[in-house]
Amino acid sequence: MFGLYDVVSLVNDDEKHGVKKEHIGAVIDILSGGAAYTVEFLDDKGNTNEEALFTEYKESELRLVSRYEDVIP
Repeated sequence: MFGLYDVVSLVNDDEKHGVKKEHIGAVIDILSGGAAYTVEFLDDKGNTNEEALFTEYKESELRLVSRYEDVIP
């Protein structure tokens, strides 16, 4: 399970919403106790991918890059 503000990336590209698996994002909402997540992904230029903000990603679609508590004391 991911926590709020954990940094994640996709396991596979999300072509429908323009998110590549190389893009990183932060978990900004945990839905239904971890059944899905809202992630703010950044594109190659560091801009928020607005379309992905309205997408619910399952845990199996995401991989952990770093935990929030490991970065921010």
